[in-house]
Amino acid sequence: VASSLHERLAGMGIKSHIVTAEELQYASLWTHTLDQHAKGFTEIKLQNNEAIRSNELKAVWNRIRYFPMAHFKNETDRYYAQNEMSALYFSFLKSIEHTLFYPLNAYSLSIPEDNPMYLKHEAIKSGLKVLNYYFTTSPRWQSPKNMIAVITGKSTFQKKAPHLVWQNQPVMFSEEASDPKSVWIVGNEILGDEIILKNNPLKKLALNLKKELVEVQFAKTSEGYKVSNMNSFPAYVPVDVISSLASQ
Repeated sequence: VASSLHERLAGMGIKSHIVTAEELQYASLWTHTLDQHAKGFTEIKLQNNEAIRSNELKAVWNRIRYFPMAHFKNETDRYYAQNEMSALYFSFLKSIEHTLFYPLNAYSLSIPEDNPMYLKHEAIKSGLKVLNYYFTTSPRWQSPKNMIAVITGKSTFQKKAPHLVWQNQPVMFSEEASDPKSVWIVGNEILGDEIILKNNPLKKLALNLKKELVEVQFAKTSEGYKVSNMNSFPAYVPVDVISSLASQ
């Protein structure tokens, strides 16, 4: 997504630069300064001698979620270094908060990972219908009506008879659905399948989520289309979504 956006901006005559997590973690110099008003300034010198200065940036779209720090062989050291690097990176992001496409919440000094259940809860609050789920530890040979098993515990019996579900093991059932379709929320703009776009609650969901980019997946059920999944960090988006990102 970042590479596509970079190419689209170049086609519009807008200068942009991609900086990877690896470039940042191997940077030769970080300088972070706080003035008497607690306003931050950051300068980062990369290995290729290019410098990133927070006061020179106009707009930033952050796609970095963590720093692998693979050069730390010891697992404990690597985990500690990842946290240290993330905290340093957050200091940088706070110093350029006015340029970020989506505002930053520095609580706990970590990039928030959206729980799928939280996202679906927001969809329900917005007035969208969501696929029904049913969880049980004792299916007793029967699945709920019009539902199929999507997550089951592993067992030798199940391998021999995959059409049956052994009792007294955790099983997640989902409402039967087909014909998957997707829409993308880009800021306050919604793009995607025309059939789904007619659903007005999507505008309310976009307003409530306040996310830079979210993919909302729908599936057809006996009661119409329902939200089947939501992804706040999609790896792929269509061309028109890239164009919307570039425009915004």
